[in-house]
Amino acid sequence: MNLFVKSSLALCAVLCASSCWATTLSEAETAAAARWCDRYVRGTTAAEPTGLVVVRNNDPVIRNEMPGGRGPLKVGGKDYNRGLNCHADSKVIVKVGKKCKRFESVAGIDDRNHDYSSIVLSVEANGKELYNSGLLRHDTKTFVDVNVDLGGATEFAILAGDGGDNISFDWAEWADARVTCEDGSVVWLGDMDFIESWDSGKYFFSFDYDGKSSDTFLDKWIAKRFSKTLKDGSVQHFVKYIDPATKLTAEAEFVEYKDFPTVEWRMKFTNNGTSNTPLITNIRPLSRVINGGSAIAEFFKVPERIIAVTMVAIGTSLPELVTTITAIRKKETNLSIGNIVGANIIDLSLILPLCSVVSGKNIPVPSQSFMIDMPVCLGVILIALVPLLIREKGSKVQGGLLL
Repeated sequence: MNLFVKSSLALCAVLCASSCWATTLSEAETAAAARWCDRYVRGTTAAEPTGLVVVRNNDPVIRNEMPGGRGPLKVGGKDYNRGLNCHADSKVIVKVGKKCKRFESVAGIDDRNHDYSSIVLSVEANGKELYNSGLLRHDTKTFVDVNVDLGGATEFAILAGDGGDNISFDWAEWADARVTCEDGSVVWLGDMDFIESWDSGKYFFSFDYDGKSSDTFLDKWIAKRFSKTLKDGSVQHFVKYIDPATKLTAEAEFVEYKDFPTVEWRMKFTNNGTSNTPLITNIRPLSRVINGGSAIAEFFKVPERIIAVTMVAIGTSLPELVTTITAIRKKETNLSIGNIVGANIIDLSLILPLCSVVSGKNIPVPSQSFMIDMPVCLGVILIALVPLLIREKGSKVQGGLLL
């Protein structure tokens, strides 16, 4: 018995978000695809990439200038053409790939947002905080000269937290940010490429077998790999994992394209034994957590909250859409309306308060949400509910207007 699961992955979209639309490919994009294939397809050890990993940031991290091309970084009354523009709450991991001696920067509040900002800057390496700026505020101290001994670490993190009030206008500038390595070389953070945390698991796929995750037992299965070159120069790879006990084979057939950092594959499960295998569930041809929202926001140069209130919101609302359409087709209109209203009540009365309790602190709300997002939300509510309250039914005109 064979079980097929088709999958395709544009590595440029996952590892280097801008590739999907670029007319030319950068060396970083091609190298990222090669690293992924080396580790997960060819089974060779790939060196971890160097660059900047954005763990979190309220807006896209910008290199060597202000967002939207609004000029150089401006800290302490001076202009700087090198460095990183971040926004609290922010954490950026700097992967240098060799032993580092010192990290230096003129860091602080951007002069353009002077009247509203309050931030705390810090540097971490090997799980320890090496530096903390203390509170920087618009009406007191606005910047610091950062000079941190990295003690030979090959990577470290720079962080920008809010000052305890909220994150509105909390731009954090790491001007002239640079690393001096033990070999004497200097690495400027503004010249480093952004990279994804591509090495996020031992295997590219996952599944549950007899109730156990594949990550817990694939090391004990027999691994086989072989490849062949196709006529167009692309390479076809076959990766097999064989259960020595039941002879179940999990096989991935890859096509690695020659001129674009893209890989397509399908997963196939074959029972080569003489009896039924245990149950196979939760098959994931690509088992990864991808910061898609951040990547899309970085590509389109828009705030992450725009992606959150559009694409992410649509994705999380699809279950309600399916349930509502199903209920309407079965003429269960009460169920369709109740599903929508109930989901929103749960979001506001349970999920949002629960997040505040779990976080242990106040959840900051950007001022843009008060000025734009919430008024739009209230307007949509009025369009949706007022006709329903008056006529006690929805119309096609109303639905078209909302769309």
